[in-house]
Amino acid sequence: MTERITPETGVGAMFAGPVRTLTLGRVLAFSGGPIETPGWPAKNLHTDGVKAAEAGLPAPIASGIQYEGYLVELLIRLFGDRWFREGELRTKYPRTVSVGDAVRPMARVASRSADGDRVNFDLDVWCERSDSEKVLVGTARCAVSTVRRTRDERNAAGRS
Repeated sequence: MTERITPETGVGAMFAGPVRTLTLGRVLAFSGGPIETPGWPAKNLHTDGVKAAEAGLPAPIASGIQYEGYLVELLIRLFGDRWFREGELRTKYPRTVSVGDAVRPMARVASRSADGDRVNFDLDVWCERSDSEKVLVGTARCAVSTVRRTRDERNAAGRS
């Protein structure tokens, strides 16, 4: 699997981020609210078994936005700083992630098109649990430049 998208990257190229386990500590830190709050963690379907049961869940689940962050990290690795300026992401959460599940972000180039001094890329993106079930699905779009610039040229372009 390739580490970064380049103008030469072809349709079908696959990319994977690291596997991360959604530990109770990570879920509480993300969904429990400010740690200094009296009664921390906040009681919600991500942190409390009773609240999860009230929502019809067998146990607390990780927030989808938490592992969406793992996908965004992968997209930043693939597109660099350009992701912050031009990246687009659309996601859905078809399945839940329980505390203790391992999740891996993935991306596949679905299409590419040249446009002047850039190549636009459309990606199919997802996060999957260790059982290969997709828990996040979506699309991402960003471009890479075909023009190689020196660091000084990139810095000058950022100031203008």
